[in-house]
Amino acid sequence: MFFALKADNSNMSILTLHLFTIGEIGLITIGMMSRVALGHTGRDIRKPSPWIAVAFASIIASVLFRVFIPMITSQFYTLWVLVAAIFWVLAFTIFVSIYMPILLKPRADGAFG
Repeated sequence: MFFALKADNSNMSILTLHLFTIGEIGLITIGMMSRVALGHTGRDIRKPSPWIAVAFASIIASVLFRVFIPMITSQFYTLWVLVAAIFWVLAFTIFVSIYMPILLKPRADGAFG
């Protein structure tokens, strides 16, 4: 299915909606979950895995491909949406692969909980 993006208000409102949902909510979700997961398991919240930066970069790349690149080259709109989805899934896959083992182990500081 091919969708040509035209510069009208309805399409711009869709892009704005995705800017907030993919970008803002995605970054806040990853950021809060990574910080809370470390804190509630007795680990130092100032020392996250270096891979979490890759997850943040993947969310930002997702925003670029879902919102900004279609404004420039809309003839490949379906491809840009697919690439954005891949980056989004990659970000949360990285998060799960890092934090699932942390969340399944006992607290690092030996405290109850």
